[in-house]
Amino acid sequence: MPSDTLQVQPGIFARSGEFWTLSYGGVTFSLKAIKGLAYLQFLLQHPGEEFHATDLVRDRASKHRLNIQSQTLRHLRAA
Repeated sequence: MPSDTLQVQPGIFARSGEFWTLSYGGVTFSLKAIKGLAYLQFLLQHPGEEFHATDLVRDRASKHRLNIQSQTLRHLRAA
């Protein structure tokens, strides 16, 4: 195989509750959810794109606030 040809292998990088499941090359394991893994997931979802670290943190924080707001609205509507 020529060195400039990449072989794509499927992998898993998914959060389920308080744990992340990572799988690649036949190896699967779980890690407790931490902020850095969410950043890695975002970067993996946007290959080839460049992000400044502060933009990445701001974007994740904004999504977190929106998630909390939507959960609060759902709770209030259910009450």
